[in-house]
Amino acid sequence: MAGVSFRSTVWITAISLMILWGRFEARAGIKTVSPGQSIQSALETLSPGDTLMVRAGTYREGLTLPRSGSPGKPIVLMAYPGEKPVVESSDQVLSISKSYWIIDGFVFDHLDASSDAIKIGSGASFVTIRNCEIRNGKRDGFDISGGASDITIENNRIHDFVWKPGSDAHGIVTNPGATRIHILNNTIFNCGGDAIQLYASDSHAVSEYAREINIIGNTLYTTLGSNSENALDFKGVDGGLIENNIIYGFENKAVVVQKGCSNLIFRGNIIYDSQRGMEFRGEGGKIQRNHRIYKNVIYNIREYYAVKFDGVENVDFVNNTVAFISTRALRVEGTGVKKGRFQNNLFYQTSKPSIKSTFDVSLGYNGWFGVSSGSVAGPGDISGSDPGFVNAGAYDFRLTASSPAIDAGTDVGLPFRGAAPDLGAHEYGDPATSARILELRARVQENTVELRWRVSGERNISGYSVESSRDGATYESVGFVRARNEGSGETAYRFQRQNLAPGTYYFRLRQVYLNGKVFLTEPIKVLVGLPDGFLLEQNTPNPFSLSQAGETRISFYTSAPTNATLKIYNILGQVVYTLFSKRLSAGRHVFSWNGRDLSGMPVAPGLYFYELQTESRNLIKRMMIVQ
Repeated sequence: MAGVSFRSTVWITAISLMILWGRFEARAGIKTVSPGQSIQSALETLSPGDTLMVRAGTYREGLTLPRSGSPGKPIVLMAYPGEKPVVESSDQVLSISKSYWIIDGFVFDHLDASSDAIKIGSGASFVTIRNCEIRNGKRDGFDISGGASDITIENNRIHDFVWKPGSDAHGIVTNPGATRIHILNNTIFNCGGDAIQLYASDSHAVSEYAREINIIGNTLYTTLGSNSENALDFKGVDGGLIENNIIYGFENKAVVVQKGCSNLIFRGNIIYDSQRGMEFRGEGGKIQRNHRIYKNVIYNIREYYAVKFDGVENVDFVNNTVAFISTRALRVEGTGVKKGRFQNNLFYQTSKPSIKSTFDVSLGYNGWFGVSSGSVAGPGDISGSDPGFVNAGAYDFRLTASSPAIDAGTDVGLPFRGAAPDLGAHEYGDPATSARILELRARVQENTVELRWRVSGERNISGYSVESSRDGATYESVGFVRARNEGSGETAYRFQRQNLAPGTYYFRLRQVYLNGKVFLTEPIKVLVGLPDGFLLEQNTPNPFSLSQAGETRISFYTSAPTNATLKIYNILGQVVYTLFSKRLSAGRHVFSWNGRDLSGMPVAPGLYFYELQTESRNLIKRMMIVQ
């Protein structure tokens, strides 16, 4: 390069890199926005199947999705991998009225504005908002209009939506007519109103209510005391699953269901450390109907009731555990309950039920320990002082082998082991899970698995042993994460396993207490490999030394036979070497390169790219060659 200055060489190299990377981005329909540029302007250029990646920084603009994606070709708006861009606006921070979008990995800051932070309009459908933080407003974090459908709100943190004491500001609100809304694995906390409200007024007919609303695996809590309202306030919903949520800290009701809501299943929820538990009441002349409440754990409720019924028809309250209630475990008043079942429940250290109205249900086969059954005694009931919990002091309400609650229930249509169902929320032999470990999740990027979990109310914990298995049966410890024991609120943890071969893996956590007791989470199944069945791994060794006259190995995995080509490029985008170009069988393939070009000469040290081209997808990675 005689006659060319060093500065010119660097400039040419930078331009070449930009051209090369631009070529690969264009192939994949990927565009990038950096601080100083407008996300909204870039959104206007997207078409179905495109992806817009946003680099870390603060973007002071409200966003409106300009057009729809299409089935199989959603438009993706995502944070650049490993980065967390912040979008802030005192107007609506995100407005959605289109379909087939994925929004992933942002911080949306509403700057204490008095409008809804994220508005999902009536025309929106098949939209996913995940892995985001939505914060700081005076109205609602999400407002979902009637007519919106197939909306997924997943793995987000939604917090600090507070107007003023006594005024509503909620985490998520659905309006009448919203359909198939999935609220999954979010943490929602410190909202001045409800964490989640399914809204309708007295003037709405039940036929107009929101339908098929699934609320699963969320953590809902508040530290605002009486300046918050409820965790779940259902004013208008017909059909839904409310499962495996953790709810605590509410000075009002943890759960209230009213105004003629119907066809709800409450299963596997944990409700604790609140003023009141669950209330089901008819209101506005509308009766509650067809609710199934089972396998829930309710404990440490201070005032009024753990469960209340008023104006309900056809309700099953079965196989629940209710413990450490400073007031009534059950209140029935107003127009009471007509038809249903009240069976297989386990009550421990509470006050006897208060029945002041009709309670026309099938009674019996309940356990009363440290409490009188009063007027709800039925056939098959058992009583005593000790129900045989594993560790009631640590809120582990599973049953020991000597528990009198084992096989003491009656068949109510739920799965059971042994001769008959056990009483309470846990069958004897259920996996040892800690009530306060939130659902274990995994994020897969090429051959790396990142496990994430959150713990609420963490105390007296030594740490978390991460265990892995290839067959789901035999596990080994692959790491240990020490607990921080931050007490109230939530603590987040993550753990990575790298360089995994493609295939199926199972992961679980072993939570270890300082006193030696352990609890195991349910395992999760993880598939390592790209969704389309291709995985290109990082070359090894990298960097690769020419002076050692060795080789670097490039491996990849394909789930089906394919025609494939593997090429090496220099920084100018020129082909340096073609490792192969042929049809390959399914499976893992490994090829070596000795650092020589097409003429057999050693290449110069520097940055190189290798690209796997297949019939359906191109993948690219970088490698570094040194002397």
